[in-house]
Amino acid sequence: MKKDVTGTLVHMEPYGRLGNRLFLAAHLIGFTSTFNISVLNLGLREYASHFPWFEGNAAGAFPYTETGTKNDYRRIFRNHRVMEILPWSHRFRYWENEDFDFDRKMDKELLANLNKGYSVYLRAWVFRGYESLAKARSKVLDCFLPRGETKKQIVEFIDESRKGSDRLIAVHIRWKDYRTTQFYIDAETYTKRMKKLQQLLPGQNLRFIFFSNEEIPRDFGKGFDCIKSPSHDMIFDLYAMASCDLIIAPPSTFSGWASFYGEVPVATLKREAEELSLSSFAVWKG
Repeated sequence: MKKDVTGTLVHMEPYGRLGNRLFLAAHLIGFTSTFNISVLNLGLREYASHFPWFEGNAAGAFPYTETGTKNDYRRIFRNHRVMEILPWSHRFRYWENEDFDFDRKMDKELLANLNKGYSVYLRAWVFRGYESLAKARSKVLDCFLPRGETKKQIVEFIDESRKGSDRLIAVHIRWKDYRTTQFYIDAETYTKRMKKLQQLLPGQNLRFIFFSNEEIPRDFGKGFDCIKSPSHDMIFDLYAMASCDLIIAPPSTFSGWASFYGEVPVATLKREAEELSLSSFAVWKG
């Protein structure tokens, strides 16, 4: 028999953008499901409003608790920001590059303070629990189900896109903020990988769908059966990508979430000229 919920793990920091915050939120749901500890995910912030599950719970409490609207969120955040810096507050911070996998190396002091009923303030970029996440997957999918109108638009778009095609291939294009990094994938590299995928799946009509938060050159994709996402809405793009059959993408938690949510195999592209193969595709596990 499970014990009553005791302390609360309060996540404070809005790390990264949508994909990063969704994955951290998913692992926090895994944490609360495994350890029966409530979580307040203040780092989810503005993205909570995109998902109906959080209506009336803008502060991102798991299990669901009525934390109110955006205005209530701001008050709650201010209060916890003050509480966090008090000398007697309990804090857990982790800044290493590798995942802190709480399923495998739980910090004893962290769990002890939570079990005593204390709030513990969390600042950790890679707080993970892959086994817990796998067990809580259905809860995560429910929490981050998009709004009904968005779902309807996605179904209509995907159904129309499938006409005359055997497979839909999502192509996640991310240039602007990757341009000066090792993760930048130029148009030529995308084109080579798309051609290679056609060779790997002979006799199939592959329709490529381009997803990007920036303008795509008009001649990009020339010679392929391809279309562009009709929307500039990030939630539409994210979940439309999750409805495709395969994804090719740069290293990105955005397309990673689409893979995870829709169980769609993704091939992560690199600038180096490695050979694409069907074994390059795998579903993100979190």
